[in-house]
Amino acid sequence: MKMILVTRPEPQNSETCKRLSDKGFVPIAWPVIAICAVSTQDLPALDQPVDVIIFTSAHAVFQAYFNWQRFCHDKTSVLAVGPQTAKALAQKDVDNVLVPKVYHSEGLLAMPELEAVAGKTVLLMTGVGGRGLLDEVLVSRGAHFIRFNVYRRIQINEPIGADVLSRADAIQITSCDCLDALLANTSEDLKPALYQKTLLVKSERIYQYCLTKSFKDDLIQLDV
Repeated sequence: MKMILVTRPEPQNSETCKRLSDKGFVPIAWPVIAICAVSTQDLPALDQPVDVIIFTSAHAVFQAYFNWQRFCHDKTSVLAVGPQTAKALAQKDVDNVLVPKVYHSEGLLAMPELEAVAGKTVLLMTGVGGRGLLDEVLVSRGAHFIRFNVYRRIQINEPIGADVLSRADAIQITSCDCLDALLANTSEDLKPALYQKTLLVKSERIYQYCLTKSFKDDLIQLDV
């Protein structure tokens, strides 16, 4: 059976491992990043209802430890970057969530709800860091843009051993941060073996990022 090293953070790591097991694979749970909530004291003040709320990940839903729905009005649009984020919102009893056709920032920006936002208040629920594309484009479109960083990614410092690496037939990479953390936890003597592994990545952007980190094109597979 094919063994797959799963590097994404919890709780998605456990969910992915179960899904892989159900499909007949043997998952190796090895989260390289932890998700930590950001104190609400660090969030900017918001004293008006918002017209659009965007969630960029399921983590943004689960780590929002405050009643963000108090900022909504009857016509507030709630946008999720993809189906897993929408599923997380559904678990919080949030209905009528809108999802783009393509599950990334560009897909969100192509949605009608974000095309004509001049004068509207747009709240982004996300994590510290990231590309900043939504921020830049929405401000350029004239939105009153507010960003809430409700979580941060923390690298787990747990060096990967030769035994674990040798067992893995492939490694699932769901973000650029995961790849950086995996590389940081791989000793120099094990990196040649790492570069021979098949990477299963979630997007074209991560695919291109892997190439910049010296992974071979023929060993990177889109796993969407």
